[in-house]
Amino acid sequence: MIDYIYSLTKQRVYAKINYQKEGDIDYYYSANLLEYCFPEELMTLITEYNGIVEDMVFSSLDSIEKKIYTQYDLVLYNSKIRMFNLSIPQDNKIYFFTKYPTSRGFRDQY
Repeated sequence: MIDYIYSLTKQRVYAKINYQKEGDIDYYYSANLLEYCFPEELMTLITEYNGIVEDMVFSSLDSIEKKIYTQYDLVLYNSKIRMFNLSIPQDNKIYFFTKYPTSRGFRDQY
């Protein structure tokens, strides 16, 4: 499906994506980035977040997540669904959840 990554906080569109369900994991999606203009600060936070997850240094995760969710509050614009745990491993691919995963299940908010 075609949609846009939109910041509720900044009131800006950062990307046009074509997204689809990814595997059997609940609320997990992948998308092709069709057009994008993420600000440098957001890309730095996403890159830092991905590095923390990859290195399993979870004690540092909360502060990065808080910055992403409070400073940008990203949603799928047309669907009005929040985006969590963004991962951008390649230039034109992105992965995300539409509910926040926790050890006790999924939440609608961070």
